[in-house]
Amino acid sequence: MWTGGSVPWYSVVMPSKKFKSIFLKLFLPILLVIALAIPGIKDLTLPGYFSSHDGVGHLIRMDEFYQAFQDGQFPVRWSKRLYSGYGYPFFNFNYPSVYYFGVPIMMAGFSATTAMKAELAFTFILSGIIMFVYLRRHVPFPFALLGSVLYMYAPYRLLNIYVKGSVAESAAFIFTPLILWGVEAITQKKKYTILLTSLVIFALGISHNISALILFAFFFGYSFLQSIYKKSLWPTIHASISFVLGLMMASFFLVPALTEKSITFLDQTIARDYPDHFVYAVQLIQSGWGFGGSVKGHNDGLSFNLGWVHLGLTIVAGITVFILKKKNKHSFPLPFLFSWIALFAALFFMFPISKPLWDRIPLLPFVQFPWRFLMITVSSLSILSSFGLYYISKKMNWKPFVTWLVVIISIVFVFAIAKDEWHVNQVVFEEKFTGDAIEGTTTWADEQATQWLVPKPQGLPVQKVESRAPKTKIHVTSWKTQEHQYSAYAPQATTLVEHTMYYPGWRVWVNGTEVDVNYKDTTNSGMLVFPIPKGQNLIVSKMTETPQRMAVDVLSAATFLGVLLALFWQMRKG
Repeated sequence: MWTGGSVPWYSVVMPSKKFKSIFLKLFLPILLVIALAIPGIKDLTLPGYFSSHDGVGHLIRMDEFYQAFQDGQFPVRWSKRLYSGYGYPFFNFNYPSVYYFGVPIMMAGFSATTAMKAELAFTFILSGIIMFVYLRRHVPFPFALLGSVLYMYAPYRLLNIYVKGSVAESAAFIFTPLILWGVEAITQKKKYTILLTSLVIFALGISHNISALILFAFFFGYSFLQSIYKKSLWPTIHASISFVLGLMMASFFLVPALTEKSITFLDQTIARDYPDHFVYAVQLIQSGWGFGGSVKGHNDGLSFNLGWVHLGLTIVAGITVFILKKKNKHSFPLPFLFSWIALFAALFFMFPISKPLWDRIPLLPFVQFPWRFLMITVSSLSILSSFGLYYISKKMNWKPFVTWLVVIISIVFVFAIAKDEWHVNQVVFEEKFTGDAIEGTTTWADEQATQWLVPKPQGLPVQKVESRAPKTKIHVTSWKTQEHQYSAYAPQATTLVEHTMYYPGWRVWVNGTEVDVNYKDTTNSGMLVFPIPKGQNLIVSKMTETPQRMAVDVLSAATFLGVLLALFWQMRKG
C-alpha cells in the first residue's frame, strides 16, 4: 500500500487534528464574520457609484493619482488636472495609502469606481475581522463575534460609507483594535511587537490624517494606563519607540503636510470650522437617518446616533461594573476600563463644553468636526458591550444555549436597525473624467491652493502657456503630471506664463539652463512666470522634491527598510 514515504496516504484527504483545531478556532470564525458583514456592503455591488459627500471626489482623485503614478511621479504629491488645470497639491496633504492601494486594481484594468468600492468593502470586512481577533484574546467566541458585529454595524461606520463616502476614514477603523493589541503586546514584552506596532503607526499615519490625530492620542492614552497599572514607565517608553519609528516611516508624507500648510489656506479654513459643529446630547440617541451635511446648530442632515443596541448593552455593562465591583480596583481587564475612559473623553470633545481645549490644543482644530470623535465611541461601545455581556454570563453562570441565544438576539436587533442605514441614497453612474482640466479641486474650500495664486482662477485657461510678446509660437510636446515639455519661438526676448500653480518644487529649464521662476509676479501671481531669450527655445518645467522632502523621503525609506530587516533578524534569531 502506497504511503507517500513516511506520511500515510489518508493524511492527504483527512486533515490533521492541528489543522482542524486552527480551522475551527480561526478560519471558521473569520468566515462567519465575513458572512455577517455581507449585508452591510451588498449595495456596493450595485452598478455605478453612489451619491455621497466625498464619493465622486474620491473617484476623481483616484483617476488623478493613477495618472500621476503612471507618469512616474513617486511619491505622488501633485494632480495636474485639478483646479481648472492649474494643478493642485492634494496628495501632498491627504492620506496617500488609499490611492496607492487602488493603483494595482486599476492596473489590472478596473475603473476608479471599482477600486474605491472594493476598498470600502474590504476595509469594512477587515475591521470586523481584526476586532474579532482582538476581542477573542479576552472573551469567549460568542461575545467576540458580537463585538465584531457591533463594530461593523455602528451607525457611524455605515454613515462613513453611504453618507460621507469616505474611503480613507473607513480604512482608519482597521487600526483601533490593532492599537489596543499592539500596546498590550508591548506591555507584555512579546517578541517583535515594538517593530510590528511601529508598522501599524506608519500605516495609520498615511491612511487618514484626521483619524491619525485622534488615534495617536488613543494610543498614548492606553500606553499610559498600562504604565499606571504596571507601576512602570516602560510600557509608555516602548510604545513611544514604536511611535517614533512609525512617524519616521511616514515622514515622507507627514512632514510636508505639516510644514507646508502655512503657504496654503488650510489654517484659515478647515481649522476654523469646529465651533459650528459640536454635537448636542439629544443627537446621540435621535432616530432618523439622513444623507445631508453637518450644519451649525442641531438640524444636521446626517445622524450622530451612537446605536441603540450599542448604547443599551453598554449601559448594561455599566450596571454590571457597579454590581460586580470589588475592593481590588484591577478586577476588570484594562481594555474594559480604558474603553470607559475613552468613551467619556470622546463624548467630552464632541460637546461645546470642550471648546476651550479646541481653542488651545495644537492640531486639534484640524479634526474639523468634533463629531469625528464618534470613531472612538464606536470602538468603546463595541468593546464594552462584548465585555459587559461576558461578565454577566459569568456571574449568572449562563449555559452555552443561553449565551448564544442572547448573542443572536442582539445581532438580530443590530441588523433590524441597520437595514435602514446600509443602503445607498442614489446610484450615480460612473463619469469619465476626460480632458486636460477639471474645474474643481475636490476639497470644499480649495484650501490647499497656495496663497500666492490670487485671485482664484474663475475658469479653465485659454491655453496652457502664453507669451507676453506677440507672435510667439508655442508648441506643447508633453504634459505629464510632474514634467511639462514645450517649445517656444520668440521674435524677441520675452516672458512666458505657464498656467501651472506654483508650488515649492516646481523648477524651469530653458534650453537646458535653469531659470528663476517669478511666482510673485504682479500680473500672474502664483503661476510659473519666467524669461526666455529671442529665438527657438526648448522649455522643461518639473515638479521636483525640495531638499526637505528629499530628506524625509530618504528617512522614510531607510527607516522602513531598517524595521523590516530588524524584524527579519529577530525572527531568524527566534
